[in-house]
Amino acid sequence: MEAYSFSLAKSPDDIFEREKEAIGEIIFRSIAGMAEELEPNLWEGNLERVVDYGHTFSPLVEMTHIAELLHGEAVALDCLFSAIISYHRGTLSRRALERLFQVAYRLDLPVFHHGFQNIALLIDAIADSAIHRDGKQNAPLMSGIGSAYFVNDIDETEIMRAAEAMKRIHEQRLHEKTELVGGV
Repeated sequence: MEAYSFSLAKSPDDIFEREKEAIGEIIFRSIAGMAEELEPNLWEGNLERVVDYGHTFSPLVEMTHIAELLHGEAVALDCLFSAIISYHRGTLSRRALERLFQVAYRLDLPVFHHGFQNIALLIDAIADSAIHRDGKQNAPLMSGIGSAYFVNDIDETEIMRAAEAMKRIHEQRLHEKTELVGGV
């Protein structure tokens, strides 16, 4: 996937026409990677699953704002939110975070939603995720593009900091289009 992410971030608005082959390859590799991870874990003995990336906060945010968010949009927002947490933890570089936001902008995905500003909702969301992960957060975070690790200690302070950063990135994008993630 890394081989294509820079191409996607730099493509013009007609990305789907110009990058059909790359997009097809990304989708194929994504499906194969998901199957490779899930197949030996059919009975979910291991609940540290990379395929849960984007599904820590999004389920509850999506259900709360079902009339406003499609599933994929909620997952994309969760991916960005989790990437901000990774950046704050020092496991994701600023450049990688910028690239993730660039791809989201180019694909016309939302990079902000008020549901990701509702701290009580986000705390409930991570608690709800833990219910489905044997009482642990098992939150996948990024240690680079294409690499993940799992944590069980995301707290309210960290959620608040990530929510504030997501809002700043969004506001900056609205007002300045030079540096994508300044003020993180």
